[in-house]
Amino acid sequence: MANFCPNCGIATNPNDTNCPSCGINLSSENNPNEQQQSFCSMCGATINPNSSQCPKCGNAINNRQPGKKKKNNGCIIAIVGFAIMFVIAICCVGLLAFLAYPNFEKARSEARRKACFSNQRVLQGAVEMYNMDNESNMMHKLDMKLLLKGRYIKTMIEGPEPKCSYVSKGDLAKEGNVECTNHGPVFVSR
Repeated sequence: MANFCPNCGIATNPNDTNCPSCGINLSSENNPNEQQQSFCSMCGATINPNSSQCPKCGNAINNRQPGKKKKNNGCIIAIVGFAIMFVIAICCVGLLAFLAYPNFEKARSEARRKACFSNQRVLQGAVEMYNMDNESNMMHKLDMKLLLKGRYIKTMIEGPEPKCSYVSKGDLAKEGNVECTNHGPVFVSR
């Protein structure tokens, strides 16, 4: 283990009695009754052991022996702090998604219901146009193939959900309506 000069702070041999740099007597350092002095690493001035800064240059004093480096844990603390903040952020996003999921599901269900009602209105309108054009041969039950062949609809209309199928309720030539087997008729809200 290297010894350090209490006056100038340079490393000395354990066998040296005087400092090779400043010449101070090193044997008094080994006296346990004598209070150790600290020296500023910037200007070399003598510092009171209880002082937190050098009286000559104002340099902050770290109360450690010269030549020993302090471990720097700042980088590790920063990485751990970032990891903790990242986990907290992920948990918050997950919690918000968990809380918002029922609202999203409700909105999707409502959108499907409205799309089904829109399809019913399109089919009802196509049937009415067919019946106005063909007064001698009116449509009494829903026939999408006939509506497609007569170009009253562009494509076969499919429901927004697999359970949806469109049927006629009553006589379409009189007071009947098109309705969905899953969502019911347009005019009756559930």
